[in-house]
Amino acid sequence: DKLQTIPSGIPLKIDQLIDDANKMKKKIKIIRNKLAHYEVEKLLSKKKEIKGVNIISLKVEVEDNNGLRNWGDLIKDKIKSGIVVLGTELDNGKVALLAMVTDDLAQKGYNAGNIIKAIAPIVGGKGGGQENHGSSRGSKGR
Repeated sequence: DKLQTIPSGIPLKIDQLIDDANKMKKKIKIIRNKLAHYEVEKLLSKKKEIKGVNIISLKVEVEDNNGLRNWGDLIKDKIKSGIVVLGTELDNGKVALLAMVTDDLAQKGYNAGNIIKAIAPIVGGKGGGQENHGSSRGSKGR
């Protein structure tokens, strides 16, 4: 009765509902990306300068590592020169961390992989990466 179809039409109705749900997920992702662009402008006001280096360290709400990377890229592009460290709690209760270093600072010896290695134990994780990008997952939020 809730599916508003006859019994033989149930498989088709289920397929339609799954298709609708997938379309809605895509729309939500698009809206979140647009919101991220808007939010990044506000978040830039939270940057700190330590020894002449711009640093932004934030907890953000995203669905997955791709969303975290998207936020990191957006912020890194806006600050031009600096270090970005982001964390998020994933749906499964785990924690994901991301560090990004702009090219100019990587050339001066700053290393995102080393930053992640230093902070990952805080969330019960291990991590690493390259000069410009490092990531980790952990089991506990703080």
